[in-house]
Amino acid sequence: MRLDNDKYEDAIRRFVLAVYPIDDTIAIFEPVIRNSGIVGGKFLQKQRVNTEDSKINSNISKGKSKFYTANDFYVGAHVVINSFPFVLLSSDEHSLRYMEHNA
Repeated sequence: MRLDNDKYEDAIRRFVLAVYPIDDTIAIFEPVIRNSGIVGGKFLQKQRVNTEDSKINSNISKGKSKFYTANDFYVGAHVVINSFPFVLLSSDEHSLRYMEHNA
């Protein structure tokens, strides 16, 4: 996955999304790119993440938060995670089979 913006410095950045359907948590890692100035490593530790819709509608304070689930992530999906816009570019074979059978 990559950041969904037009910034020159973000053009080469790629991220690995780990989705844990058992508890609807996600983690994001950024691979190290040598000689790029990008440190890489953990971008988001494993946690449940609110969708942007629930933040905009201010349902969080009312206890009606909507969290991302495994069904929200598929190749081509546009998601906003902690104010960072991402687009999912590809997936491994196991995840593709999971998406086909469970989405």
